[in-house]
Amino acid sequence: MYRHSKVGKFIGCSGYPECDFIDQPEEEKNAMNALKEKYE
Repeated sequence: MYRHSKVGKFIGCSGYPECDFIDQPEEEKNAMNALKEKYE
């Protein structure tokens, strides 16, 4: 299930709080990696 927070989109379980899995969508990961490389 896609959710939104103040820091961006993430994928989370619909069964929260029993399930606490979270992950970033691939496009968000790629954007973050590009920014990290730019500012390192």
